[in-house]
Amino acid sequence: MKYFAKWFTLILVLWIKSNPLIAQDIFSEELLEIHIEFADPDWRDILLSAKQTGDNRRLTAQVKLNNKIYSDVQVRFKGNSSFYGAVKAGFKKIPLNLKASDGNPFDGGYETLKLANNYRDPSAVRELLAYQITADYVPVPKSTYAIVYVNNEYLGVYTATEGVSYTMTSRYFRGNKKGLIQAEPDFDRTTPPGCAKGSYASLEYLGDDQACYNGLYEVKDSLEWRKLIRFTHLLRDSNELLEEVLDVHMALWMHAINNALVNLDSYLGYFCHNYYLYRDSLDVYHPLLWDLNLAFGGFHVLKQDADVDFATLSPIVHERFSLTNRPLITELLKHRAYRHIYFSMMRTITDQWFLNGRYLETAERLQSRIRPYVELEKGTFYNAADFEKNLSVSVKAGVRSVPGIKELMTARIEYLRAHPLLKPTTLAVESWQAQESSDSTIITIKTTGGVNAARVWFEISDCNSFTPLKMNPVPLTSDFECLVPGRPTSFYFELDGGASANLWPLNAPRKTIVLE
Repeated sequence: MKYFAKWFTLILVLWIKSNPLIAQDIFSEELLEIHIEFADPDWRDILLSAKQTGDNRRLTAQVKLNNKIYSDVQVRFKGNSSFYGAVKAGFKKIPLNLKASDGNPFDGGYETLKLANNYRDPSAVRELLAYQITADYVPVPKSTYAIVYVNNEYLGVYTATEGVSYTMTSRYFRGNKKGLIQAEPDFDRTTPPGCAKGSYASLEYLGDDQACYNGLYEVKDSLEWRKLIRFTHLLRDSNELLEEVLDVHMALWMHAINNALVNLDSYLGYFCHNYYLYRDSLDVYHPLLWDLNLAFGGFHVLKQDADVDFATLSPIVHERFSLTNRPLITELLKHRAYRHIYFSMMRTITDQWFLNGRYLETAERLQSRIRPYVELEKGTFYNAADFEKNLSVSVKAGVRSVPGIKELMTARIEYLRAHPLLKPTTLAVESWQAQESSDSTIITIKTTGGVNAARVWFEISDCNSFTPLKMNPVPLTSDFECLVPGRPTSFYFELDGGASANLWPLNAPRKTIVLE
């Protein structure tokens, strides 16, 4: 019997590996091994020239990824500071972009892999740690570590991340393959005549001409331009309509994460980039965080000629620095309840990841995964001693040091915990009931902490777009109720106490109440 079981198991494993419907997912691995083979021995010079001249040309390579061979993979160099910093220093560890051949995606259905070279991160954990924290609150691309060889030469440890594409958005949202917009400006762009100058990809309204937005955003379909321009116009002038076109809570989470994690190479920072917008089938835009490799103080510029103190970066730093050209922040925080919800989100991140030391335990596990491979690296940004030190203390990186993650976040959490705007959350739902009928659902909640107004955000179509509905107070109680049309698949609550406001569950809409 044991021999039958052994052979059955072997046959099952071979069948699963050969069956495309049950393909393995490369991101289920804690460490990828990637061998890239170029036929042209001058591959490096060709790709360097293409990148430096703005040519998006790729070279064809054979890629062996965890012992599976992919043919006709298209490869190019990627990045800005991480690319030019490596080239200037003469290092071979340059960030890479791998695009699978048509019809033969990497296992798991991924069309592209982004390989980041841990530039300005001696600890080599910033990006993965930031993604793991962020995943508790908003959708994120999958990521893991990879050790990379090119033509049998070991380049070192990279962070591998799936490209933000329909493969990713379809995991979280419904429909619309064309509604993805990348906010990645051309930094050499000249403002076209008749257009407002704007501030990179800040979502400022620059006029009705598509030319005003070319070079600031990349779209999948030309029809998206008209919708994007309308969105920037509404963002500037029609605050009361924002909930109809914007996932407001996801936008607030993006700002809370960037601020709490001191991720200034983002919408918050000087270059205002490194995010996507996804327009779902209901015409609602969802902001998506991307490229977190310089979180935890890896990038220092917020405003021209004005550095910031990382530990005491204010929750409302855009107001402190008069950054009026950030409408996705400034317009949302003009709304009293949104403002308080944003503060509650920052407090939630602080409590759930930093006050309890969870971030440090996660970072130590990540480092233990790659330590032997970091020690094998040669001729790269940092040595093994820098790798060990930077989790705790600052390490010199060029003309400017990179702060130790523990050193920075210990001081930052002390600052945030004492900040008068980030008061402990007291508004909560003690219990709830959902009474269903054929065409509607009555939702009732019992609240604590002094809630004087409440809204339910409900989802009917399982597409991660939620519709708000005001709940009515039940006289002489702390209860609220409302009649929701149809049968919601999931829902969460927005609680308002006047001087404070927060979501419940605190991690909503990433975590919701799901009806069985």
